[in-house]
Order: sequence, then structure tokens, then C-alpha cells
Amino acid sequence: MLSEKNSCGLIIVDIQGNLADLVKDGKNLQSRVMTLVTLCQAQKRPVILCEQMPEKLGATVRQISDAAGAASRFQKSSFNAMQNTDFKNAALGAERWAVVGIEAHICVYQTVKGLMAEGIGVSLVTDAVSSRHAGDREVAIRSMQAAGVRLTTTEMQLYEWLERADTSLYKQMLPLIKALPPNASSDNPQ
Repeated sequence: MLSEKNSCGLIIVDIQGNLADLVKDGKNLQSRVMTLVTLCQAQKRPVILCEQMPEKLGATVRQISDAAGAASRFQKSSFNAMQNTDFKNAALGAERWAVVGIEAHICVYQTVKGLMAEGIGVSLVTDAVSSRHAGDREVAIRSMQAAGVRLTTTEMQLYEWLERADTSLYKQMLPLIKALPPNASSDNPQ
């Protein structure tokens, strides 16, 4: 089991191919995910990438794939990544996962439900999940929150993982945090 400090990792759901640019706020979402991955790599937090039928939809976008380095990667055809046995075994290795990705109302939603069914805690990084249609995203976030998912934002998650301002890692991450794109989703998911 992971140490208390590393009891939370990052799951990246289907940020791949052209779909990554078609979702609302897609480029900013990718930038936010890159910052989360950077901190995970620095803290040696687990990162899992999954891809929905990459032979048809394309691979994870290059910048995220490259940043994730040796992260665990899984291909799937089911919308719920937990139906992939290898993904499920990897996901069971953490007490909680911060989840990001697309599309919020399909693969993110079903994967989150699958994680929760196994008793795994989920923090949904709301400004790093999206769908092609804003209404689908909002309903997905409300549905996940109603099911007990903890909502967070990229900056909130980063500061939770950093814990302190008097470390060299905080000083290293601060320029990346300051460069985060503004959260375009000012709408309240409640």
C-alpha cells in the first residue's frame, strides 16, 4: 500500500486524438492536466492513463503522454475503465484518485462510478474534465457529486498535494501554478 502522503494518484481518462481539442476548454484542460502530471512525477505519485479504442480515436495527446513518461497505460473499449482487469488492478493500488479527462458524462462518469463501487475515494478535478457540450459536463459533475465524489479544482488539488509553502518543490511548482489558465467554467456545478 502507498504511504499516507502518496495515498492519492492521478487517473487521466481518454484525453486523446482530435476529441481532446473538440471538448469545451480543451487546450486549457490539457494545460491543467500537464501541471498535475508534473507534480505527480516530482512527488512520485502514481499516474494512470487510459485510452478509449485508440486505434479509432487516436492516442493520448503527445504532451500529456510525454509528460506522463512511464505511467501505467491501458487501452479499453468499455466506457468504464474499471472493466479492464489490468486497469482495475492498478487502480486498486491507491486509496484515492484525482480524476481528470473526457468526456465527463461518458467515460469519466462511468470510470468514477466503477472506482467508487470498489470503495476507492475519488476527487474529481472539475476544471480538468470536459465534454463536447457544456450541459453534459454539468449534469455529469452534479451526478458524481450526488454519488459522493469530492469536487476539487486543479489549483486546489495541487496545493493539497504540496501541503507547505516552505519547500523547494513548492518554489519549483509556483511558476506553473501562476501560469495555470483561468477556470473558464465559472458556472456552479451544484
